[in-house]
Amino acid sequence: MKNDETHLSRLFKAARRAPPALEPSDLPAHMETRILAQWRSGAGEPRIGNFAPVLRWALMGAAAVMLVSIAWASSSPGDEQTTDEIVANYELREELMP
Repeated sequence: MKNDETHLSRLFKAARRAPPALEPSDLPAHMETRILAQWRSGAGEPRIGNFAPVLRWALMGAAAVMLVSIAWASSSPGDEQTTDEIVANYELREELMP
């Protein structure tokens, strides 16, 4: 136990003698100018320009599928039942199912 305590005290003593750490805002001048120049040029912006037409076509395709589905569901020829008939058919199926 004594050995561990001496190692720990030596470590704390060395930490007190160490120079203070640099703050995150303390950058060298050349690095700061390089970062600002890259930021101003817009080089770090994500480029989705090439993907935008694909998204546009996908949206139009999805809208077309939705419209076709709505039109198909609303025009069911020869199968016009009233709500009472639908409920009666459901109850009949429920009674016949085991």
